[in-house]
Amino acid sequence: MRAPWPAVPIAAIAAIDPADIAAVASVVLTGPGHEGAALTLSGPEPLTPGEQVAALGRALSDDEARASMADDGTAAVHCRVS
Repeated sequence: MRAPWPAVPIAAIAAIDPADIAAVASVVLTGPGHEGAALTLSGPEPLTPGEQVAALGRALSDDEARASMADDGTAAVHCRVS
């Protein structure tokens, strides 16, 4: 998996799934009551890149999951998938 992370690797980000953004947009753009509103969307919990990798490792049952940062500012998560 590759993901753009900020240049400061200790920054915590409350990532949000693009599908969640689409679901909110669908409701806001097609339903009444949101005219002129400015909505702030955020993920459930701010996590540092290391915390994100650890969470992915737990979800994939890989205690040795790790990340590497590429020159283009993306990070690759390396983990075993069984």
